[in-house]
Amino acid sequence: MNRDGVYRYHNRNPPDDLTTRDHRLELIKKGDVRDAQRNIVGFEELKFMMLKIKKCFLENKVLYTSHAKTEMRDEEFGNIFEIEVCDAIEDGEIIENYSDDKPYPSVLIYGKSSKGKPLHVVCAYSDEDDIAIVVTVYQPNPKMWIDYRRRKK
Repeated sequence: MNRDGVYRYHNRNPPDDLTTRDHRLELIKKGDVRDAQRNIVGFEELKFMMLKIKKCFLENKVLYTSHAKTEMRDEEFGNIFEIEVCDAIEDGEIIENYSDDKPYPSVLIYGKSSKGKPLHVVCAYSDEDDIAIVVTVYQPNPKMWIDYRRRKK
């Protein structure tokens, strides 16, 4: 795996035919039947972004947008407090990636408060300022989500 994409180890002959096996690395290209492997590169970048977001929460370098504050105050299932957002981020996982968001790419994080309340946090990270930006927070409606991780169609 490198910046060009994901490479796979390819064997052209059946595993039981060791005499003429062709071993090589080949670049997985768009449209390849294993195209999903291309997402590994994105996965590593998202994992790193999540680590930076968690670090910001630990160091109290978090900015809540006014929209996030309003959503937390007016949440239909009850108020959401900053400590609950921190808990959700601490053990959270990225479930959606919004890499085209401006001015910073953002992610949707699913996590739970210490009391088990499921939360979705849309969060961005600014490399320039080394700060996490909470765009919005809400308690996901179970009628719209499968295990709070996948949207129902």
